[in-house]
Amino acid sequence: MRLNPSREAMLELFERQGEMLDRMVHDYRSGQHQSLPWKLVPASNLARIWKAAAAEGFVRDAKGLERIEALMIENVLKLSVNNDISGHSHVEPTDVLSDHFREDEIEAFVEWAIECPGGWRISDYGIEDLFKLAALATETRDPLEKLAVLDRMLNVCHQRSDLAGWFVEGGSRMLSELSAGERPGSDDGDTSLTP
Repeated sequence: MRLNPSREAMLELFERQGEMLDRMVHDYRSGQHQSLPWKLVPASNLARIWKAAAAEGFVRDAKGLERIEALMIENVLKLSVNNDISGHSHVEPTDVLSDHFREDEIEAFVEWAIECPGGWRISDYGIEDLFKLAALATETRDPLEKLAVLDRMLNVCHQRSDLAGWFVEGGSRMLSELSAGERPGSDDGDTSLTP
């Protein structure tokens, strides 16, 4: 299994990040949401697909796996945008937002996007790895290999309870329970799928 995405996959994901910013601005301006809408991977679906793949050696529910992939990539994109607009990346927030807002409007949008129960939804930890793995997931066709890439993403998330809580229902507790069992894609008994 490849460990790094192609240049094309990375560029495509950066384009999708720009589209995500546009969507976030649209949601903000609609006034329908008090804060940035955020969906989590359902714990029951994650556990069912991972455990079945470990037991059977293949992914029975490929469509369910694709739904998990879509949610995880969406959350990586939102988190990456949040890092950019809040000054937690290498870009200037005003450079990112100047096409969308007047300077006196930026702060309200940033607060809407990053504030969540328990603090701010930004993370300097793991975003580079998550972004690369998300790009790799988009170009991985084999369901079992895709599951292994998503599992690597979950391993990154598991390192921080706040990050885990932004991706999966039950957060770190759920990922700890999942990691205690047999892991899909691990033929040699090694349960760590991180490089």
